[in-house]
Amino acid sequence: MVNAWVGLAGIVGTLAAAVGAVWFTQRAENRRWYAQQLHLADVARADRLRGVYGQLAQAAVSLRGVIGERAIIQEGETRDQRDERHQRELRRALAKVGEIGGLVLVESSAESVRNAYTSVAVATDHFMRGESHLPPGADRQNRLTELAEVVMHQTEQVMRLARDHLEKLERPVPVGAEAVTRANAEPRSATSDDEG
Repeated sequence: MVNAWVGLAGIVGTLAAAVGAVWFTQRAENRRWYAQQLHLADVARADRLRGVYGQLAQAAVSLRGVIGERAIIQEGETRDQRDERHQRELRRALAKVGEIGGLVLVESSAESVRNAYTSVAVATDHFMRGESHLPPGADRQNRLTELAEVVMHQTEQVMRLARDHLEKLERPVPVGAEAVTRANAEPRSATSDDEG
């Protein structure tokens, strides 16, 4: 009878070890699958954002270009013609951003890029208004120089933040506890990542 119990204990032990091994293997496979799904969702998000960020960066560069050309009148161009050309460029840049603005608002992880672009647009607006309304003198020039530097710096910031965010999204997701930590720490887009 003792041999029967020993045999039964051996069978139960072997069965428990087999079930444990299957469970452990399946859990590891599930983690790899989950990490792969996160990575695929991030790559899809990066693909969506690449166009959006490109347009934001292009608009920021256009705004920076207008500021850089304010002191220059091209050959055969009057001040009024230059001002009208700059207004067209500003409207075109802002319209481009208006077209994609909703996509940037929906993407919670794009907030830093959106904020940097907003700083460029606001500083450009203040520059243009200041140029028209500030009285001549050293204070006016100092203020315009300060706003131009903000535009230049924030334009670089838009491009750097966009590039960094895209690189981060394209990095493979680590498997294991780090994947769960990353999934819980990073806000997901308001749009479904499964759609993309």
